[in-house]
Amino acid sequence: MPTLHETTRKRICRLGFFLLCLAPTVVTSGWIGSHYLPGSHERLEASLAERLRVTPKLAAQQNPKPGLTRFSFATLADFAAANQVELRKLGDLHVVQIKEASLKLESLGELLKVAAREWESPTAEPLLLRIEVLNIDSKRGDETKNELALHNVRLQVDRVGEFERLRLAAQLDPNEANAISALVQQEADGTWRAKLDASATALPVRLLSYCAPVLKGLEGKFRGKIRWDSRGEQIVGFAQGTITGNKLSDYLPGRFPQDATGEALVELEELAFVGDRIQRLNGALQVESGELSARLFAEIEKKLWCRPQAENLATPGIQPQQSIPFDRLAVRMVFNEKGFSLWGDLPEDAGRVDARLMVRDGKALLLQPAWVDFSAGYWVQFAVGETPTAMPVSREAIELARRLPAPAKEKTAK
Repeated sequence: MPTLHETTRKRICRLGFFLLCLAPTVVTSGWIGSHYLPGSHERLEASLAERLRVTPKLAAQQNPKPGLTRFSFATLADFAAANQVELRKLGDLHVVQIKEASLKLESLGELLKVAAREWESPTAEPLLLRIEVLNIDSKRGDETKNELALHNVRLQVDRVGEFERLRLAAQLDPNEANAISALVQQEADGTWRAKLDASATALPVRLLSYCAPVLKGLEGKFRGKIRWDSRGEQIVGFAQGTITGNKLSDYLPGRFPQDATGEALVELEELAFVGDRIQRLNGALQVESGELSARLFAEIEKKLWCRPQAENLATPGIQPQQSIPFDRLAVRMVFNEKGFSLWGDLPEDAGRVDARLMVRDGKALLLQPAWVDFSAGYWVQFAVGETPTAMPVSREAIELARRLPAPAKEKTAK
């Protein structure tokens, strides 16, 4: 058996000592120093603050076993908090497990900016986030409580080729198959494209207004699908579905707060939007049993050119006529670059030029206008009240006109 030279044997011994004894000791000492020496906790928070550009707070770090880091709680600025946070790494994938988290809806926009900066960072790595319960606080003003709980939230961020992709799944009820799903993906031109499917359950409109700004200001629940593209601050999207949980008065201009009663259902066949501006709207408003004030009824006749049926309006025992009760109200509304149109939407009146908008005891109270494609100025006049000009110029009127579809450009003869 060949023997090694003494010098060679010494070199092998020194190398073995370094690899088996000295190197592990140095690595272990460095790990202990970085995790447990005074100031390590503050350095970790400072590093996260620099990276995320918000102020985090972390509980004392625990490492119950190799590869697992645990915090009893963590907060992000003043709008998000989490309990029982566990971090581990599986290959290139970072896994974050959270027992319970809470989020203020009013700060969702800021949180999305933090997430977007992290996704677009050149050092970003694949992430899998699991949250058993996510409580979203959407309370406003004097409300005592308005909270949405999402269960079994699973958010995964990875790459498809050179581009980022985010997949989200959650449930409103952990015991039912009512999953919510979303896909957000970056395209080659830098555009972010997203799809949200809430067909199986209803989500608060407040929550959706962050990805569909055109819905901002509405309440109730939305069930359906939304897709949108985002590049920079601009959001272009399309929504289709139903909105429930609102009263008829919620959809009327602000000057008619007490002029209508009844629970309303809105069906959106098509809602195309750019930011908070409508591009196209094709939808139906339906109310079963309610009342309109005589003042509102007169404004609908005068400003929206609907046709009252005087012989059917009188309510026995009520003099003078202050309100007009109805059994059904069904209106289809279309807004586009041509203006707006109103049609009666009762199934039995389909295709009729005198379709009914409102009925009582089977008799028509109000018929659809005889014309279509009215100028948007008539809708603005109806919304803001009497004005000396065809298009009102008050701040309220200008803001409303800005959110309606832009009129088509007239073609000039060459």
